[in-house]
Amino acid sequence: LDGYEGLLGRAIMEQTWRQPFRAWSRTLQLPMPGARDVVVAYIDQDGVEQTVDPALYEVVEGYMGSMVRLLSAFTAPSLKTDILQPVNVTFTCGAASADDVDERIKLAIAIMATHREHHRSVTTDAREAPVPMGVSQLIAPLRWRPCA
Repeated sequence: LDGYEGLLGRAIMEQTWRQPFRAWSRTLQLPMPGARDVVVAYIDQDGVEQTVDPALYEVVEGYMGSMVRLLSAFTAPSLKTDILQPVNVTFTCGAASADDVDERIKLAIAIMATHREHHRSVTTDAREAPVPMGVSQLIAPLRWRPCA
C-alpha cells in the first residue's frame, strides 16, 4: 500500500523523500501529495551544495499533488553542468503518528495481514486465494496518482 509505487501512491507513515531535477523550473512537481518540511538545494557551478531560502518558494497542493513553486523574487543560480540532476527537493510526507492514519487504511492492512496469515505458502496444490475484494473498495477513495 505504502509509497509512490504502492497501491495508495502515497506515504502512510512519516517518511523523508528526495526528488532530483535536471534544471530549474518555476514549478517542481513532487511524486507524492502532502509534502511538508521542504528543502530546495542545488549544486552550484563551483560544485558546492547550496540551499534556497524558503522565502523564495512555496509548497502548493494541486490536482497532481504537492509542488514547489519558485516565487518571482527567485533568480535561478547557475548549476554545475556535469551533474545530471543538480537540483534536489527533500521533503517529508505521511502521518506523524499511527493515530493520524486514516482508519480505512488501518482496516485494509488488518484484512491483508489476516489474509496472508491464512495463505502463507507461495505454492500450493490449491489455487491461490485472491486478496479480499473489500480491500480495493476500502482504499479506492484514498488512492492518489498523478494525472500526467
